[in-house]
Amino acid sequence: MFIPPKRRRRIMRAHHLRQQGHSLRQIAEKLNISIATVRADLKLAQTHWATIAAASADDLLLESLHLLQIRLTLAIKRDYVADNASRLTPVDYLRARDAQETQLNHLAREIRRTAHDVHRRAAQRPDQPDLFDEEPQELAETITESTKIEPPNSTISSPEQEIVQS
Repeated sequence: MFIPPKRRRRIMRAHHLRQQGHSLRQIAEKLNISIATVRADLKLAQTHWATIAAASADDLLLESLHLLQIRLTLAIKRDYVADNASRLTPVDYLRARDAQETQLNHLAREIRRTAHDVHRRAAQRPDQPDLFDEEPQELAETITESTKIEPPNSTISSPEQEIVQS
């Protein structure tokens, strides 16, 4: 049975409030719905708990994947090392560049793991619509392309050259 995400969230909220000891009337007032709707939602939660819980877990995985992709994009756009390259000593520059590459690699690895978990869950539940439409290989190629760090726009390709030229 397919339950829309908006209703699933409302069911989970009603179930949570009921577990805290709220009455049907209190739940209806908090959620701005009728008591009959609260009763129907709780009955639906009772009869289809496995479906609702699995879909909620899928939603959490997709949300975490989305947030990781945002973090990776921001980390690539905000290149603090390149912005502050003129203020850093060559040794500090190399350390900062290595730390930045390590951070990007960790983010890319976490995205691959989360995407793999999403695909694994989708394979376990063939009756549900596809959770994620990209193939793991396409996602890995996209991540690899996006994690390549561009050198700063100058004729100097590394701090060592800057030292030699000075």
